[in-house]
Amino acid sequence: MKPGGEGGAIAFEEGSLPGDLLPGDSLAVSGVCLTAEMVDGGLIFSLSPETLARTNMGTLEPGDRLNLERSLPADGRLGGHFVTGHVDGVGALESLVEQGDFVLATFSVPKTLVPFLVDKGSICVDGVSLTLVDPADDRFSTALVPETLKRTTLGLLTTGDSVHIEADILAKHVHSFLKSRGD
Repeated sequence: MKPGGEGGAIAFEEGSLPGDLLPGDSLAVSGVCLTAEMVDGGLIFSLSPETLARTNMGTLEPGDRLNLERSLPADGRLGGHFVTGHVDGVGALESLVEQGDFVLATFSVPKTLVPFLVDKGSICVDGVSLTLVDPADDRFSTALVPETLKRTTLGLLTTGDSVHIEADILAKHVHSFLKSRGD
């Protein structure tokens, strides 16, 4: 991470980003929606004080592996649930249980996210769209399939690692609507 005013910035090695990414384009970096900026012929992503306060981006070290996901084009195929890159909180990996080629991962979340934990509902962990299994109190499990373990950083997590959590956008809107009505 490079310092950048009151916030910060992250830079990527040349060739590590999609070649058609342009200044102004959005890129989800481990689930955090960031905007590409051109600096000295390369792309960086500024981290506002708000981003640093709500995510674990301030703890990044050179060489850390990150999940990168392009924005969905309006005519694109949706291959998971709607993910915005607007992190709702930072959770932590509680446990990993191997189940053959699969892994059952259990995560804790901030209490504010508990209303959005619905069995077989959607959740986003470090930018990866997943299905909730057995939510209870302030934690949930999810089954990580071999392809997810291979293509994302979730297979590199160890107990206690912090992760970005994004609740399902539809659940957040329904919750907000009902709360505004006093329901």
